[in-house]
Amino acid sequence: MEKQATPEQAVENINELKSKRSLGKIVSFIVLALISFIVAFGATFFIVYRQDIRYSASGEAQDFEVKSGEGIESIGRRLEDASLVRNWKSFRLYTILNEQTNIKIGHYLLSPKMTIPEIVSTLNEGRSQVISLTFLPGGTVQMAKNVLVEAGFDESEINLALDKDYTAEFPNLFIDKSAEADLEGYIYGETYNFEKGVKVEDILRRAFKEMQDVVVKENLKDKYAEQGLNLYQGIILASIVQKEEPHIENQKAVARVFYNRLSQGMNLGSDPTYEYAAVKLGLANPRAQYHLDSPYNTRIHSGLTPTPIAAPGAAALQAVAEPDDNDYLFFLSGDDDKLYFATTDAEHQQNTFQYCQKKCFAL
Repeated sequence: MEKQATPEQAVENINELKSKRSLGKIVSFIVLALISFIVAFGATFFIVYRQDIRYSASGEAQDFEVKSGEGIESIGRRLEDASLVRNWKSFRLYTILNEQTNIKIGHYLLSPKMTIPEIVSTLNEGRSQVISLTFLPGGTVQMAKNVLVEAGFDESEINLALDKDYTAEFPNLFIDKSAEADLEGYIYGETYNFEKGVKVEDILRRAFKEMQDVVVKENLKDKYAEQGLNLYQGIILASIVQKEEPHIENQKAVARVFYNRLSQGMNLGSDPTYEYAAVKLGLANPRAQYHLDSPYNTRIHSGLTPTPIAAPGAAALQAVAEPDDNDYLFFLSGDDDKLYFATTDAEHQQNTFQYCQKKCFAL
């Protein structure tokens, strides 16, 4: 026979039951609240994600480079920094959910108007819409033509573009160039990115603009005038400096040597000048053509060459504008690729025999 609970125990049991029911209600409320929060958060996240992947904005297309070894997160962050996507996390999530993480390196022309699916598709398929062209400082017109041909441009289009007169478009650059002179010296050395389908004329215009910007910014016309040269003559001398000494740190010293020689009525004596003429004439072993009878051969003809012999870089252009202060009349590049200067021919000959046994006698 069961023992009946006392009134006090009955009250205690009732209170315990009420406590358990209250706790159950609290737990149920918390669980429901968590579920509601998760559902609301998920819904909000989904809505934001959908908005992000469909997002597009106005703005100019831009060159975007995917670099070797770069991960999805890094690419996404840079896309966001460039305002090409609204949220890099949505970009990353889209690539993962759609198994499109095989992004290929290269240059792409991307627009803010493109949605994330369009951008991801472009990057995964490697549909690069940008061509990259590199013209080097010290390069010639012929070298630039070779670059354009290798990039797939038609040779007839290249020749027509090179024969065009751009003086009216770039008066601050071509101001002193004669109409008969070609574009040697003006295809400014730089790497340029263009949209596929670009015309050769527009490629050249870009190079001219870059060079004109340097000319104007550095006030080269007035600075060359202080040295007794017009702008075209300054570009000619800068091209010779560029070919003689590609190392920027030595170009101002070399420029002063040439000024010193000109002031004393000496020939420039620059080997790259006759080598340039020999190459244009198609002669074998251009370096051995130092007796070549050409107005470009500054070993046997005084003054500057008729035209530039290459495209000078910014440092060479500046070196001719603001040369070093020295009294040297000679220099040579030794077998160790260092420059050795001299004020007299005897010192120069000594430098030749001491530092230039291989380079100076190997013709």
